[in-house]
Amino acid sequence: MPNTRRGRRRAQDKQQGDAEGEIVEVSPSAPVTPRLNVAPTAAAMVEKLKEENRLLKEERDFLREQLKDTLSSKQTVSGAKRKLGARKDDEDYSSDTEDSSTSDLSDSSASSKSRKRKLKRKPKSRKHKGWKEKDDFARRVQTPLEVLQRYKTILRSFQRTKSVSRSCERSNIDRNTIALTAIIAELQIVATPELQIPEFQGGTLQQYAQRCKEYLDSNPNLALKIEEMKKKHSLLPIKYKFRKADN
Repeated sequence: MPNTRRGRRRAQDKQQGDAEGEIVEVSPSAPVTPRLNVAPTAAAMVEKLKEENRLLKEERDFLREQLKDTLSSKQTVSGAKRKLGARKDDEDYSSDTEDSSTSDLSDSSASSKSRKRKLKRKPKSRKHKGWKEKDDFARRVQTPLEVLQRYKTILRSFQRTKSVSRSCERSNIDRNTIALTAIIAELQIVATPELQIPEFQGGTLQQYAQRCKEYLDSNPNLALKIEEMKKKHSLLPIKYKFRKADN
């Protein structure tokens, strides 16, 4: 009996030892099964960001090109308008004649038209400097000095706008009114101490303009100088006009 019990115990110990041996041998080599899902890799995120950056740059370049084309188109249209205005004045200057077709035009009628325009506008405040200057120039001038001041105002505006008609309109002055007295102002501008231009000795400005014309006709070199200054826009490119001599 004792041998039997001892044999059973040995058998049990052997089975337990074999089981433990199996556990020791199997555990180190068994594969580890992951329990968590794998997140997107950093490389994939970088590639995605690069692609988005590339698309944004392409859109930016496209918008820049559109803006550049738009600005270029506006500059072209603006330049064409300025050239058209200058060409129109040159055509008016070359087509004007020195006939007396405007003989019935007088300073008083031009002044009356100017007053009508002024009444239609009726500025709210008479203190405004711009309106005051227009009213001053719309009044009938009475001396060669006033003629010169009015002429220079139109000339400065013309050198900016390149249009005589537009410059006259801005100062509320009729273009024909300037043409009737332009010769008086231009002789004063080109006058030098050596030139004895006619003196104003009373009478009407139209009578004085006729005397200035006779003086200019007798000085072709001076007339040529005035024409050259008109071409360079140093003077208004406008033809002189004269009324019939007063009876």
